[in-house]
Amino acid sequence: MNNIRHNTFFTLIELLLVVAIIAILIGIVMPSTMQVKGKSIKSVCLSNLRQIGVALSMYADDNNERYPFCTMRPSDPPTSPANTSEANMPGIAPTLLPYIKDQKVFLCPGDINEVYFRSEGTSYEWQSSLYNGWKVARKKKVEEILPELPKLPVMFDYDNFHGKPGSKTAKNYLYPFGNVAGEPLL
Repeated sequence: MNNIRHNTFFTLIELLLVVAIIAILIGIVMPSTMQVKGKSIKSVCLSNLRQIGVALSMYADDNNERYPFCTMRPSDPPTSPANTSEANMPGIAPTLLPYIKDQKVFLCPGDINEVYFRSEGTSYEWQSSLYNGWKVARKKKVEEILPELPKLPVMFDYDNFHGKPGSKTAKNYLYPFGNVAGEPLL
């Protein structure tokens, strides 16, 4: 009887082939995974803005149908051309916090390292020059008086959290009647 012993080890070529196949599969899957992650971040941001829109509506209900007087940038309040400073005005986040259960609603998940959230109290910029003290009216009436106003955002991302600078979809927007969009309406 011949005792022939078979080698049960993999050869170097076989191992390299398996590693190459795995690397190719990872190369195919990773870009689509990153796209899904980017879209989920944008979706959470839009949800946050929608919740802020509901809070704005509740605030207006409690305050004679008016939006709050808040500074655009709490860390560095702007001075308007009429020399009325926003220095003594609160930020939008502390003003709306009684209407929102969790302060993290003011944090866009695209605000890497929470840069704006830490300095401004929110990742979203309040359009103080347009909406401070704005009297909330019915949409139909507003469109008759100022047809462009419903297309001007109340709040939006401080920075290009969701795309390349200059891209239409780099920021998310909240509009006066609570609708949100991933690109500007104008």
